[in-house]
Amino acid sequence: MTTRSELIRDIEAQLKRIRRGDSDLPAFDLPDYRIPRPYLKWRHLRALTEINLLGQFIRQRYDRLEPQMLQASLSLWALQSGPVYCVDADLIEAFCQTSIADKGDLLSDLRAPVPSLLLLFPEGSIPTPDGGCVDFAAVNFWDADRPGFCSGSRWGVSADLDDCASMFASHADYRLMVTWAGMNSKTSAFASFRGIRRDGSYRPPVQIGTDAEFTWAMRFREIVLQSVMAIAFKPELISEEPAVSTGRGFGGGGADKGEAKLSPRWIGRGYQIKRSGDVRPGEREGAREWRVDSFWRRGHWRMQPHGEGRKLRKPIWIEPTLVRPES
Repeated sequence: MTTRSELIRDIEAQLKRIRRGDSDLPAFDLPDYRIPRPYLKWRHLRALTEINLLGQFIRQRYDRLEPQMLQASLSLWALQSGPVYCVDADLIEAFCQTSIADKGDLLSDLRAPVPSLLLLFPEGSIPTPDGGCVDFAAVNFWDADRPGFCSGSRWGVSADLDDCASMFASHADYRLMVTWAGMNSKTSAFASFRGIRRDGSYRPPVQIGTDAEFTWAMRFREIVLQSVMAIAFKPELISEEPAVSTGRGFGGGGADKGEAKLSPRWIGRGYQIKRSGDVRPGEREGAREWRVDSFWRRGHWRMQPHGEGRKLRKPIWIEPTLVRPES
């Protein structure tokens, strides 16, 4: 049985080897991304991912260490080479004005689009109760019909969402679990999930923490679940750019173009909030001032019959509308 002192000595020895360049700890060959402002810088996100991969590697050596959800989530995203999605700020606002969490039948047809993905949010767009803000979340999927879907192995590191099952309610009766975890700008980690039974039903959430923290968690769950719904059912909201070759020298030109950087996918790039009312003289289209004397007509998701005999159903989003009363 490994003692804490032995664990600390081993970690210290590994850190010394890393500094000397002769460590047996794995090197993580993560791809390079070109992330636009005002989203989290890739070098910061890469550092967070690598330290969690390293933590996962060390945990494998000492199986008495409890699994950490953020560590497992970020590690899985990296090990499975999951995509990165930037979520548009106005789309986030629209999601916040739409309810999805209490519609069980809406999620009954949801299938995991990929095993893991990473959502990036504009800086300051999702404040947290402790005064920070959330700028990323790793999203993973556990699928009862696809064994191994929630596991990954690479660089000598392995991760499996089943290792964190004890952190959730029993998932034996779930068809699909959507989990998410992240860290805000104040280094507060968070994690949650939505388990979906085969009939689309789910267990009601249990409050953990203060009222403000629970309210925030429910609001963030709406953003995550609707982002997943957009990926799965709203292809018109999804866009992707090709990899970009980073040039060197003035203007990025020249023969030596450097290495290619991946570009993130987008959810709702350039999204325009629906509005009802007139733009007043001298007022810019889409100006923030337009919202001062307006109110929201909330949006919702519903299942719409379609196909032959209208026997099939698909989820559609009735978008929220910012309404300005007539003068």
